[in-house]
Amino acid sequence: MGLPDKSFNVEWRIHALQQMITRNISRKDVLDIVHSGEIIESYPNDLPYPGFLIMGSSQGRPLHVVVAHAEEINTVYVITAYEPDKLKWDERFRRRK
Repeated sequence: MGLPDKSFNVEWRIHALQQMITRNISRKDVLDIVHSGEIIESYPNDLPYPGFLIMGSSQGRPLHVVVAHAEEINTVYVITAYEPDKLKWDERFRRRK
């Protein structure tokens, strides 16, 4: 199971918006990655909705976005977004070390 097509609703968690401001990540950056990034980890047992870690880049900057997907209401909740740490991820930022 992956994310739906581009016609889903997006809800922004306060934590995500606060972290995005601190990390200089825009809503556009996050939306671009949610729409076109690669799901690199799935968390099917997360509650209340399954979660996904999505890898992408914006303006040459690698970014990870964590979302929860409420399929029954066609909504993606943005949980957080961050620039992956080179010490914790492989050179392509797709696998944990």
